[in-house]
Amino acid sequence: MKNIIIYPANIEIVPLLRNNLFKNCKITCVAPSGWGGIGKDIGDMDLAGKTGHIIKSDFDHELKGADSVCFIKTEQEIDKYEYIIPKIKSAIENGKDVICTIDMSQDEYIELKEESTKNGCEFSYYCNSLVDFEEIKNFLKYEQRLTEIKTPVVMVAEVVNNMGAFHAQLALQEHFREQGYNAALISSVSYSNYFKIHNSPAFLSSNVFSEEEKILLFNHYVKNIENSYSPDIIIIGVPGSLLPLTKTKTDGFGITAYLMTRAVKPDASIVCTYSDQYTQKYFDEINPTLNFRFSMNIEGYLVNNTILDFFSVEGTEDPRRIMIEPDMVKQRIPNEAKGFVFPMKEKEILFEKVIDKLAYFGEVQEL
Repeated sequence: MKNIIIYPANIEIVPLLRNNLFKNCKITCVAPSGWGGIGKDIGDMDLAGKTGHIIKSDFDHELKGADSVCFIKTEQEIDKYEYIIPKIKSAIENGKDVICTIDMSQDEYIELKEESTKNGCEFSYYCNSLVDFEEIKNFLKYEQRLTEIKTPVVMVAEVVNNMGAFHAQLALQEHFREQGYNAALISSVSYSNYFKIHNSPAFLSSNVFSEEEKILLFNHYVKNIENSYSPDIIIIGVPGSLLPLTKTKTDGFGITAYLMTRAVKPDASIVCTYSDQYTQKYFDEINPTLNFRFSMNIEGYLVNNTILDFFSVEGTEDPRRIMIEPDMVKQRIPNEAKGFVFPMKEKEILFEKVIDKLAYFGEVQEL
């Protein structure tokens, strides 16, 4: 069994652990001192149950018993030159294999790759920042058309970032597999190809291509997966937010989601959102807005156990995120919306609705 350190341990790696992506590995979670949660189960971060992985803080001590270190990209701000690069170098100097999903410059990548070769260990890089777009440009010279995606497509998106969409994507794929379907997943996470999951392609966030070219490229990206793997269902995770969070936190205005839905029209969609004292009027207004803007065919919403404290916003600051107990989420959903809006804890109910819709759609198509 391989011993792997995950660093820096934070709430964003919890879906990886809950969905058992590090199969047949012993995992040690290590976070920088001062991040909080040291000595506690990392599952306490999302209040959704223990994982059995206690957060440690002594990187050098844990390194002695490790075979490799996985440096995970995080939304939480961290000084790469103080907390990341020195620890990558330390791991390499100690002959440990390194898996890196954190953005690097070309020079940094070359230096670390050369150092790992000298020390007889592997430096594996899983990130979109160093993708060579020349081959993709050549592809566009002879493919300037949209292709038909014949496989049913389910999209999983979130109103604002970090509302459990990645966890929902992984859980939905597993749910389909348990029902006997071959489900291909295009994850919203850029490093998911390390886990042999198709990742959101780099060209979607690149300035190299026009918006029209991105639509064409993503359409062919999905078509290639359809042709290569012959899945029964394709799940597409949408990176980023569907809507701006605040006037200063625009999150790209949902442009990536718009491009993806121009390239591939989903047969059903799931939208993850934050917990709030919702009213039926809210969903009566937001549902047609998202459907018309993104052609998403929303089958339902999953409410994460996160509250956004908009009263905490000052100047350009983001709203403070507060985790609540998962059992409290259901109480904040209006009774009249409970057949359409579900707590993340009850996601399987919505997954069954999606399966029923796709089955019905298949029957109609046959007629």
